[in-house]
Amino acid sequence: MNKIANLFHPKIYGGTMLLTLNSSYRILLGLWKRNKNEAEENHRKALERYEQQLESWKRRKSIHEEKEKIKQKEFPILLSQDINLMESVLREAIDSLSWPRETIISYLIAHQFQLSRLISN
Repeated sequence: MNKIANLFHPKIYGGTMLLTLNSSYRILLGLWKRNKNEAEENHRKALERYEQQLESWKRRKSIHEEKEKIKQKEFPILLSQDINLMESVLREAIDSLSWPRETIISYLIAHQFQLSRLISN
């Protein structure tokens, strides 16, 4: 017989030893089942929290995307009406250019929102 079978064989250990092993097994099995149930419950709760957080994130993402679409539609209008935005966009465009030598640029946006002067040195 193999060694595991010998542990539970009544001829080798007798009835008392078999009952003790069986009792220990039942206790350990009960502990394992309780731990397993706790782990499963913790996992279920974690999944529930994840689903709630995911839904919340999806709602916030949708709201953000809608706001960005509105901004995208309004940008050309704002660009033609807001002098600070005009200046900012022009500054970014000029700064992004690659100049062959050091170049100093100055500009003036007039009251009617038109570029009145662009001076390069």
